[in-house]
This record gives sequence, structure tokens and C-alpha cells, in this order.
Amino acid sequence: MSTNRTAAIGLCNAGIAQKRAGSYQEALNYYTQAEKLDRGFAQIYMNKGKLLLGCGYYAHAFSNLMTYGHLQMVDKNYNNPSAKQAVEGSSIPATYAPGSSNAQVMAYLAIQGSLKSDDGQKYFWQTYGEINLTRFAGACIWAQQPEKAALFAEQIEIVKNMVMGYGGNIDDESNADMQTTGFIYLTRNYIKAKAGNFGAESYDISPEKIPGLYLVDNNGS
Repeated sequence: MSTNRTAAIGLCNAGIAQKRAGSYQEALNYYTQAEKLDRGFAQIYMNKGKLLLGCGYYAHAFSNLMTYGHLQMVDKNYNNPSAKQAVEGSSIPATYAPGSSNAQVMAYLAIQGSLKSDDGQKYFWQTYGEINLTRFAGACIWAQQPEKAALFAEQIEIVKNMVMGYGGNIDDESNADMQTTGFIYLTRNYIKAKAGNFGAESYDISPEKIPGLYLVDNNGS
């Protein structure tokens, strides 16, 4: 492990301690220092994403969560072959097979061209295996779509409490819907984003109607 990675881990741990103490700006300062030392350390962006989500900065939270997933994919698929085998399979999971409740999600992604490239498949497997990533990203999307935010305000607040360390549980149906929303938006944005361009505002969260999913369309209906 490099000296910079060791120092970055220490700074992240200090940031987590500050977050638990309620010192959110200090926590963010520690995470930012860690990022300057080791920009390729994925956990920094998960920590920042959770903190920003909890504080209500949804757009920047989504950007950091997206960066976390991207770096995890790079590590698992290019830097760590054994980790790659742990998250990839020989076929699409049964829950996304033809005839399943999520088959329309797969059809949507295929139409978008997301799964036609080798990297598209890798992003699919990485995102599929990250339950917290998709849940938190979905909460960011919901919070930025007015009707969705109004309908699921309580669940969004519970997730915000969860990421800040206060615990809580959302109902299974809302949880599944939130994760699916995050999965769709993360996968779409990974494929659209240019390599290395995962900074703030580099993503597309435009609302649209996806068959079988509750997403607000451009007319707000």
C-alpha cells in the first residue's frame, strides 16, 4: 500500500469521526484532503457522497457516488482480476432475465446502447452488485424530482438519516423502487460520461418515463 493511500485512509477515518460528532464541514474538509492525496481511492467518494446526501446537496452527492462506482469498476475489471470474478457472472441475473419484473429495465438499457459495449457490461455488473450505491443514488434522483420528492419525502429523509449514522429502515417496495431508479440513472450516466469526466454536473438526471418504473416524465405526470 502506498504512503498516499495510507494517509488518505487515515484522513477518511478522521472525517468519519467528525461526521459522527456532527461536525459536517470538518468531515468534508478531511475527505477533500484525502482526495488531494489519492484521487483514485474510491471510498473517499462514497464518504463524500453520503455526507453530501445527508446535508441535502443532492447533485454533488450523485456526482461523488457516480465517481465511487466508476473507480470500483476500474479496480475490479482492470486492476484486480480476482475481484472482477467476484462481481461478474456468465449470464444476466435471473431477476433481470426475460419475463422478469426487471426485464423492462434491461430492455431500456439495451435501447440506450448501455449494454452493447464491453465497458457497458462491466458497468452493469458493478452497479448491480452495489446495493447501497444504487439506493443512495436513487435517493438523490428522487429528491431532485418535485413530485417524486413529495410522494416519498419520508423515505428520502430516512435514507438521509441512514447515511449520517442515525439508522432507520424504509419499506421494501420503496427501497426496491429507489434502488432501481439509482441503477438506471447510474448506468445511463456511466455510458454517457466521457472517460475521466466524472466531476460535478457531468451527468444527466433529466426525468423521463421508463415502462414499469415510477419516474416523473418531462411533463411532470
